[in-house]
Amino acid sequence: MMNYEETMKLIEEVAKLGSVPGLESIKELMKQLDNIQDTFPVLHVAGTNGKGSTCHYMASILKEAGYTVGCFMTPDVYCYEDKFIIDGDRITKEELARYYSVVEDACQKMTEKNMVHPTLFEMEVAVAFLAFTAHRVDLVILECGMGGALDATNILTSPLQCIFTPIGMDHMAFLGEDIESIALAKSGIIKEKTTVITAPQKPPVLEILQKQTSDKEGDFCMVAREEIRNVHNTRDGLVFDYKDYKKLEIRAQALYQIENASTAILACEQLAKHLSITQEHIRHGLLIKPPFGRFEQIAQKPQVYLDGAHNEPAALRLSKTVENKFTNKSIVYIIGMLKDKACERVLEIMSQHTQTVVCMPTVGERGLSALELSEYAKAYYKHIEVARDCEQAVDRALQLKPEVIICFGSLSQLKNIKDCFRKRIEE
Repeated sequence: MMNYEETMKLIEEVAKLGSVPGLESIKELMKQLDNIQDTFPVLHVAGTNGKGSTCHYMASILKEAGYTVGCFMTPDVYCYEDKFIIDGDRITKEELARYYSVVEDACQKMTEKNMVHPTLFEMEVAVAFLAFTAHRVDLVILECGMGGALDATNILTSPLQCIFTPIGMDHMAFLGEDIESIALAKSGIIKEKTTVITAPQKPPVLEILQKQTSDKEGDFCMVAREEIRNVHNTRDGLVFDYKDYKKLEIRAQALYQIENASTAILACEQLAKHLSITQEHIRHGLLIKPPFGRFEQIAQKPQVYLDGAHNEPAALRLSKTVENKFTNKSIVYIIGMLKDKACERVLEIMSQHTQTVVCMPTVGERGLSALELSEYAKAYYKHIEVARDCEQAVDRALQLKPEVIICFGSLSQLKNIKDCFRKRIEE
């Protein structure tokens, strides 16, 4: 059996295989593992933004109701094991090594048959189900990767629910160049006679989801924006009404979390037809802290927030929160982005709240250099700083002495930014 260090080296090597959409490889891999994915009731979650937070709220509500829940969510923000959650806790390093050893053995059997070695994401799906099996979970919450129909998580044959968070423009190289193509790809997780839950969607997306559900003779339920009312800020987060629920509380400051929480409520209401879930379970379940990197506050003076917004829909949602919270505040952004994201559009959307930005490089082949990012920023910002690395970006932002610093552009960079801020604060 591999140890943790050997496991992380394997992960690094397999990651080089990249993404290969399709189900042939994952089907063979899960066959090697006795198709353990078919032994669980699964809530399958797809969308462009809000998947992790919606999963987070659903898992907390189900835990409050007394169920053991296994969650598979990507990407990890601060720790690789964050992808594999059992009842709110990540699996241990020892467990990770043990499950990967089993999965890699299965992969080697495939290569002996002259089959291609599974991708890292396919291995992660298999590792997740081994963890869920070992912990004997009652339910599984499974987050899609980038897609739907050809996503490795679509190995499921009969999920309990298919849940859709807002669908927008992202991963166009894989999913299609327009919103209809992307929605069609993501709707591919819908199975026969499955209950479909969706957050509010744009009209063409809604039409596709409704048609796919109807074609598969499923039940369709949607969060209606008009049923979300009386939203206001509190010291600890937000309070709102949804449907017949009055004064629901969430410990999140981002307005977009209200729709995520409402989607989780609607999913759990439908589950309550088969499981023992009460309104009190829902209320208490929503009081969980939001996931890392979702408008996460890490400092008070200045106020420093981390957010994973990296595409146009996420920037629009973040912009509404900034407008709601920081009227007449001096704001500086720290931004690092990937080459395959709509960086110009993200920069444009966020420019209405400040004219000052610190550009930092994002590591990896897909990462934009700080200089490249600054060239895009010139069209929308008057004061642009170019930082050679994360530490210098934090220093430059602090030297500007704003009241608020907001860091966004890529979830992958948030851990380094958080560590740099902590180091400066401790000094």
